[in-house]
Amino acid sequence: MTGKAVAYAERLLRFAGLDAGAHTAALAALVPAERAPVLDWAASGAMALTGRTDGPPLGAPGAQAANLAGVAAAAAVVARTLPWWSGDDPLAPADAPAALGWRAATLGLRRRGRMSCGGGHRLFTCDDAGVAAGLPRRDDVEMVPAWAGRPVDDPWAAIEDGISRMGAPEAVERAQLLGLPFALVSPPPTPPPAPFRWTDAGRRDRERRPLVVDLTALWAGPLCTLLLARAGARVITAGRRDPMREALPALHEGKEALDLDLHDPELARLLRRADVVVESFRPRVLDDAGLGPDVLLDERPDIVWVSITGYGRNGPTRNRVALGDDAAAAGGIVALTRDTDGAPVFCADAFADPVTGLHAGFAALRALAGDRGGLLDVAMVDVVGHLVGGAAPVTEPARRVGEAWVAVAGDDLEPVAPPRLPRPPRPTR
Repeated sequence: MTGKAVAYAERLLRFAGLDAGAHTAALAALVPAERAPVLDWAASGAMALTGRTDGPPLGAPGAQAANLAGVAAAAAVVARTLPWWSGDDPLAPADAPAALGWRAATLGLRRRGRMSCGGGHRLFTCDDAGVAAGLPRRDDVEMVPAWAGRPVDDPWAAIEDGISRMGAPEAVERAQLLGLPFALVSPPPTPPPAPFRWTDAGRRDRERRPLVVDLTALWAGPLCTLLLARAGARVITAGRRDPMREALPALHEGKEALDLDLHDPELARLLRRADVVVESFRPRVLDDAGLGPDVLLDERPDIVWVSITGYGRNGPTRNRVALGDDAAAAGGIVALTRDTDGAPVFCADAFADPVTGLHAGFAALRALAGDRGGLLDVAMVDVVGHLVGGAAPVTEPARRVGEAWVAVAGDDLEPVAPPRLPRPPRPTR
């Protein structure tokens, strides 16, 4: 995957304002040899999570395994320039594509086609428009009668009926007004969006080991701060209880934890001591608590504030709710991931979560390598849209060879690997 992975890493470095050509040799030494994209996808464990339960594992649009190896390589190159670097690469590029399957490996999840691996999202079609509808939480299920405008016995049957009655766009808008994670199954945007946006605030001291306060939960934010912790930052996880902390403890290795409410004065004091804040709230939540980036960056323009949202901090969709599977649909990868009958299916497990975490981790390391504080705006749908920009719809089913599934590219074969757990960091010095 050397060529495609290095090309993607160089693209990120250029986007982050660095001389990508100066790092080509280092990047090439970090990433594995290039192969056909479907072979790397099969080896990653993500192919095993894509497609129907009773059908073959499917390929993904674009060179997604190489892209993720490229993100990790770019993060490693930047981490090695930090005065406080730990000596560990944040994530070995060869292991980065496997991050797509960490949760599935932990929880024993499998591919389900038009149902997400975790079971909380389903795909529906109405007049050729697709909807990714999510009911992953009990509160979401309890909102279905309000969304449907009638009593409900079976929530998924009610959603299918409601989408048929309302039409896909109205069904999604109504769901979002109620805080339900619904999204249209959209084609990739043209041109591809930026994977993150930086707003400069002021000078900072890059020499000292940074204190990172992590207010996130679930997957994208903890993966971002895992990269920072492995690179050498001190990370304190604070705020709301995270159900993934016990389910996937590897995401929280090397971090401290404090149980602090958003309205706890101790949290406000901690944020004012931080060098980096990573949060994944909808913008109005922190604004209402008086702890948003506008307030903190006005007081401390040297802070690096990383805001991970579904749709970005600005514009009419800034307060929309999003989770990994519906954000993947909104970003464009689900529309391009086709079953053998041509119907779209979910791509891997909550695809937008891990890919956003990796990109946010790279962007935060790049900010720390500089001497400026500011705001990093990382939108899940934009990261997905950036990754699939220019990609074509793909099926590429694996073939049965005896009892195993095998990906095929010309004369080359690769067994479809199951998702695997994270590996410990590999020291480089």
